[in-house]
Amino acid sequence: SEEVARLHEFVLKHNAKSPNIVVNCAGITRDSTLLKMTEKNFDDVVAVNLKAVFLVTQMFAKSAVSEKTPLSVINVSSIVGKVGNFGQCNYAATKAGVVAFGKTVGKELARKGVRVNTIMPGFIRTPMTEAMPEK
Repeated sequence: SEEVARLHEFVLKHNAKSPNIVVNCAGITRDSTLLKMTEKNFDDVVAVNLKAVFLVTQMFAKSAVSEKTPLSVINVSSIVGKVGNFGQCNYAATKAGVVAFGKTVGKELARKGVRVNTIMPGFIRTPMTEAMPEK
């Protein structure tokens, strides 16, 4: 995407080489139950929570591999990707996808000096999670 390409250019412009660490930590929610969820809300969450991880990881991994620079990619998923959460089928699916993506890409790129790890934190109090009901 153009946004990821601009990010990549910015990072390379302000550093002598590709970074050694990339952290994928963006995430949004568009909560509703499956029967009430719109396709747009589903797609929006997939675009930010999963597709962006793919685009950013691919862009920086290509640079690291071509420059033979070691790279550590850290993906921030969520415990919701493992256990699910009422009204968050889109969010849960993307966060589970981030885990599988990380495992797969880690296996693909390990020989090329790229390590991929994914963490699955529990609920973190942020303005985004403040809108979620207690139960």
